[in-house]
Amino acid sequence: MDYSNFLIMNHEISLVVVLILTLFADLFIGNNKKAFQYIVLGLFAIHTVLGFTQWGSLDEAESFGGMYITSNIHCFVKNFLNIGTLLVFLFGFEWNKQDNQKYCGEFYFITLATLFGMYLMISSGDFLLFYIGLETASIPMATLVAFNKKENESAEVRFVELKSTVVTQRQSIKISKNGIQVEIPENSMPALLKEVISTLASL
Repeated sequence: MDYSNFLIMNHEISLVVVLILTLFADLFIGNNKKAFQYIVLGLFAIHTVLGFTQWGSLDEAESFGGMYITSNIHCFVKNFLNIGTLLVFLFGFEWNKQDNQKYCGEFYFITLATLFGMYLMISSGDFLLFYIGLETASIPMATLVAFNKKENESAEVRFVELKSTVVTQRQSIKISKNGIQVEIPENSMPALLKEVISTLASL
């Protein structure tokens, strides 16, 4: 196997190093969530800065027989994703420190794994690597979506409550030639409207 194929995968290699260090940091200092988060933020900030140092100096190149391709535009998109991920980490700092202490390490690891899959999708030169990147990104992302579903204030629970409110406020359903008509009592509309606004505001 020609290991020189990996030499142009700078973003991916750097991110894998951050992933491994995040895993070890969670294993050894996971009890101190504040220090752990600072370490992860510092590592990812270094990774982001290193990504910007490569932008503008890359020539278009490919490896693995054209399966993986890279250029300045690929580097730009990856750097853009790095900034977005760094903002997610910064905005979620207090939440992880207070409400998500138990799964703080998992949150960072899963988010970085999703980013790695997006890297592969960006640099894919054929459908096989694109599919691998899609699965690598979508499976952790699905985990993130359901990350907080057991909490009473999570978005998923709020939508279930909204659905229950709509069903219980319903008075009757009429089926006619014009279709299905749902009648809701007038006195229930303010409460229903308030529930909808409250649910959307909590997202």
